[in-house]
Amino acid sequence: GVHPVHFSRTFKRFFHCSASEYRQRKQLDRAILQLSQQHSLSDTALQAGFADQSHMQRSFRRYLGATPRQLQMLLRLKQL
Repeated sequence: GVHPVHFSRTFKRFFHCSASEYRQRKQLDRAILQLSQQHSLSDTALQAGFADQSHMQRSFRRYLGATPRQLQMLLRLKQL
């Protein structure tokens, strides 16, 4: 029951990002958690809510500057 423009402005005021950016960050958070638990890349993409594995890969590169595989390898090294 809220006008979309009002929602967008209010959301940005409280969260300091747009609703779509917030959703993207939450997807990345879920994906990173899945990767840290040694899930496969395809399962991670599905469980995190990405359309497919390539969508997840593009998001990782855009926001983190690394691919999911690179992050997964770093997380494995950290556990050693």
